[in-house]
Amino acid sequence: MAKVEIRQKQAHLRRENKLWPSRLTAVSEDRWCWQLHKPQEVWRSAGFLVQLFQAESGASRMSVNRTMVGNDGRWVDGITWEELMRLKDECGHGHDWAVEVLPPNYQVVDVANMRHLWLLPEAPRFAWKREVTDAKG
Repeated sequence: MAKVEIRQKQAHLRRENKLWPSRLTAVSEDRWCWQLHKPQEVWRSAGFLVQLFQAESGASRMSVNRTMVGNDGRWVDGITWEELMRLKDECGHGHDWAVEVLPPNYQVVDVANMRHLWLLPEAPRFAWKREVTDAKG
């Protein structure tokens, strides 16, 4: 992508980001632009795009990217654990267990600066759990 195209994309996203709230909000399906691998649900905020896909395994995949591109034309990187936890909660999955999978080197697919959380139907056997002392936990 040429530098002028990157600057245009950055300017467009800055304008677009101002139209969205700081917290995630559901995006109506008529505003989706996907052709293949259509998500089940989409949320957007001033800083993030979250898409939920159903996986064959019974888990769902939550794909997250920032809504700004860097000077290299790629989505800005550096999504923190705290941001992932907040986004998972904001799109209604704060009660779900989730894992992030790091594949072996030969299976890496790196086409965009995105993070993918797999929302699980139940806690994995290897999960650390804190002792719950009230009915809310």
